Amino acid sequence: YIPPNFVKVTSWTASSGEPVAIQTYPLDGGAPRRQRKVTSAVGTPFPTLFWLCHADISRAIGDLERTGHVSLLQERLNNDAENAKLFRQAHDDYAEERWLSLTSQDRESLEQYHDGMRVMLQDSGVSGTGYRHKTVPNIKCLHAHYAHYRSSASGNLVGQWVHELLKAEFSDLDL
Repeated sequence: YIPPNFVKVTSWTASSGEPVAIQTYPLDGGAPRRQRKVTSAVGTPFPTLFWLCHADISRAIGDLERTGHVSLLQERLNNDAENAKLFRQAHDDYAEERWLSLTSQDRESLEQYHDGMRVMLQDSGVSGTGYRHKTVPNIKCLHAHYAHYRSSASGNLVGQWVHELLKAEFSDLDL
């Protein structure tokens, strides 16, 4: 599946060179049923900038989520102020990368006519997380954090932890 707002491949597996993550455009994404409902000239907001697209890695991360790792990683964040600070920085970086990936024309239109969409795209973090008013933001989706970790030079602590878990628990997986 290649979403309609595909921009580029951002990460590949080490051995086979298969795509791991892609970058999407923050507008005009999502399911066709969502797009049909669009009444805005700028389209549908799509807050997921980096999308995990490798089926085997995605399944393995789903297994991590099903076995309680979201809660375990959230606890690590909640119990360490430095980790929480790094996690907030990842959300800040993600929001800034997403906003700057828009064309200047789309940014201008959002600022002038679509403040709700602007806030969503400019102020939400990884997975569209509203994090600005939380001391320690919640982890919503390990897939999204891993895609950010693999795609961005700015780093993502939770994505790094997921990478370490994948190496330890799925040693045959081509990362």
